[in-house]
Amino acid sequence: MSVNKPILKRPASVKAMQKPARKNAPRRPVRQGAVRVLRVAGLVTVLLAVSVIFAAGYGFLTGCEYFTTQTIRVEGNEVLAREDVVRASGVRPGDNILAVNLAVVRRRLLVEPWIAEAELYRELPGTLTIRIREHVPMAVVNLGTRFFISDAGVIFKRMEPSDPDTLPVICGLDYSDIDADGRPASRAFLAALEVLDTGTRVEKFIYGMRVQTIHVDPDTGVTMRAFDTVDEVRLGYDDFVDKFRRLNRVMAHFRKEPSPEHVAVIGLQWPDRIVVAPGSGAAYANHSKKGATCGSRT
Repeated sequence: MSVNKPILKRPASVKAMQKPARKNAPRRPVRQGAVRVLRVAGLVTVLLAVSVIFAAGYGFLTGCEYFTTQTIRVEGNEVLAREDVVRASGVRPGDNILAVNLAVVRRRLLVEPWIAEAELYRELPGTLTIRIREHVPMAVVNLGTRFFISDAGVIFKRMEPSDPDTLPVICGLDYSDIDADGRPASRAFLAALEVLDTGTRVEKFIYGMRVQTIHVDPDTGVTMRAFDTVDEVRLGYDDFVDKFRRLNRVMAHFRKEPSPEHVAVIGLQWPDRIVVAPGSGAAYANHSKKGATCGSRT
C-alpha cells in the first residue's frame, strides 16, 4: 500500500528573503579591499607626518645657536701644530656641531700626509674633539726624490726642505721596488727595512754605531754606513741578527786590541768568515746597478 506524501512548497516569503543574501555575497571582497586601501593610506600619512616632524626637528637643531661649535680640541699631534689640524678638518668655530659630518671631516684629515688615523667626537653642546695618530718616520727613501717611510713600512710623504734631516737614508731603490700603496714590493727593499729595524734596536749596544745610510743592491744585498771610522759594513741578505752579533764582536775587538785608525770595509756576507779591509775613502754606495746613490744627507 503506497501512501502519497504531500509536496511541501516553500513560502514565497522565504524565497524572497534568500535572494538578497545571494546578491550581497560578492560584495564582501570589495569591502575588504577598501579597508586595506584605507589602512595603507593611513600608514603612508603617518610616515609622511613623522618625516616632516623629523625634518623640522633636524632643521631646528642644526640651526640652533645653542649647538654652536665653541671649542675644537686636538689630541695626538706631535709634528703638526693644532692650527694645522683644525685647518685640515675644515671645521670652524661657529659651525653648528650637529651639522658637522664627521665622516667627511675624517676624510679631509686623512688627506694630510702626516695623519695616519683620525677619530672625531662630539661633546654637546659645543665641543668637537679631533684625535689623530701621526705617522712616525723611521727613514728617508731616496728614489731620486726623497720620501719619508713610516715605522709601519709605508712611504707617506715627500720630504720638504723644512722637514728634519736627521733620519737614516735608504738608497739604491727605484719605483719598481714599491707597490701602489707605498709599501715594499721587492726583496731588496724588505732587506733594507729589516736591517734598519734591527740596526736601530741594537745600535745602543754596539760601540760607536749610529745607522746613517743603507744602500741596497739587488744582487749583493745590503751595505750599511753606521760608524765614523768604518766606510762600509757589507751585510748581504738574510740572517741579519747573527751578522749584527758578529759586528759587535768586531767592534769590541777594535776597542781592546791595536787596530787601524780607519777601516774601508767590514764584510759579513758569509756565515763562516769576516773580512776587514783597512784603509779609507771607499766609494760608499756608488756601485749600484739602479736607483739613486745615498750621497750626503743634505
